[in-house]
Amino acid sequence: GNWNDNAGIFNPGTGTVIFDGNTTIGGTSTPSFGIILVNSGATVTLPVGSVSVSGNITVQSGATFNANNGTITLTGATLQTISANGATFNNLTVNKLGASDVLLSSQLGLTGQLSIQASGIDVTSNGNLILRSISDGPTGNGSIGPLPGTANVVGDVVVQRYHSAEGPVNRYISSPVTNARVL
Repeated sequence: GNWNDNAGIFNPGTGTVIFDGNTTIGGTSTPSFGIILVNSGATVTLPVGSVSVSGNITVQSGATFNANNGTITLTGATLQTISANGATFNNLTVNKLGASDVLLSSQLGLTGQLSIQASGIDVTSNGNLILRSISDGPTGNGSIGPLPGTANVVGDVVVQRYHSAEGPVNRYISSPVTNARVL
């Protein structure tokens, strides 16, 4: 089915929206959710624009998650957990109140940018954040944006680099993070 938000009012509160089939989210407004759960066997396609989430995100193993080149913005005032089970997000923006953190509890691929908007926020990866590139070009490369003030990405981050089949060629690989603090 399709879920179109065209300036209607959907008040997510703290409830859970469960995707348990094939769902495409569209419309002209930015959808806001409390908690998102994508069940195993389900397919959810996000809009090209932004989706706002104030609670946890769970993509169960066996679910299909299509980020559709959009941005997921985390807005909760408390700890938010993302259990992506290997799903690939495009852009992930952390725009949270206070110093409430984000925990990645399973592998999450990122082909766009992780953007932290405020000081004092930790995104805890523990090896679950995978920065992926999907082309040899300058776009489609996972990255971490500038970290404001005392914001941190905590734990190991995996970087995967795409290489097309071109035969023998020299490759130059650099860090997808600049001015990183090493603790």
